[in-house]
Amino acid sequence: MEEAQIDYADKGTVEAVLKTLEEKDERSVLFGLELAEKLDPKVVVARLPRGLLRHSSPAVRARAIELFALRPDSASLNEINEMLKDDSGAVQAAAVNAACAIFKRDAIPVIRPYLGSSDPQIKRRVVECLLRHGDAVTRETAVDNFRRMVEDATDQGTQGRIEAARLAGEVYEPVFPIYLGRLIRDEPSAQVIHAAMAAAGQKKYPGVVRDIVFRLC
Repeated sequence: MEEAQIDYADKGTVEAVLKTLEEKDERSVLFGLELAEKLDPKVVVARLPRGLLRHSSPAVRARAIELFALRPDSASLNEINEMLKDDSGAVQAAAVNAACAIFKRDAIPVIRPYLGSSDPQIKRRVVECLLRHGDAVTRETAVDNFRRMVEDATDQGTQGRIEAARLAGEVYEPVFPIYLGRLIRDEPSAQVIHAAMAAAGQKKYPGVVRDIVFRLC
């Protein structure tokens, strides 16, 4: 039996997705947001319920701010500032990402203080923004912070090493293969190794292939 295809340009589909976003149940709303991400932002973002940004679920708030950032207006910009102070690290990380996507270089003074966050998700997003939009000095600061995340060999630092590896798969930096190779060769956590290998594949760092073969053997 062939799987039914969804026409995301269809007006009825748009209305059905927007209706789903009015549900109270977290699961239903997250499913609706997943579908909304596949719709034309010009059509759907202006009609998204703004209450999503104040939803009781951190997962909903985080997903919603990323959608609103696709077609920002003055209201959503104000919401980003508020969400940078959110109690949820996932929401703060999404707000940092949204601020960077909208303001680019101008976001750096706003999000730079969050470089000191103890939450690896937030730190990763700040480092990513500095690497993408900062000057040479700012980028060097970002690389130093990336290095600290990789070199934190404690159990508490495991998630930071995972986030650092993921970052290396999203942003190219000449020094990243050195650290990915080290994670692949010497890392005790299978999750970190998997993230480092995936990052090497995303950015096609050929110098890491030998480390992958070494680890597999």
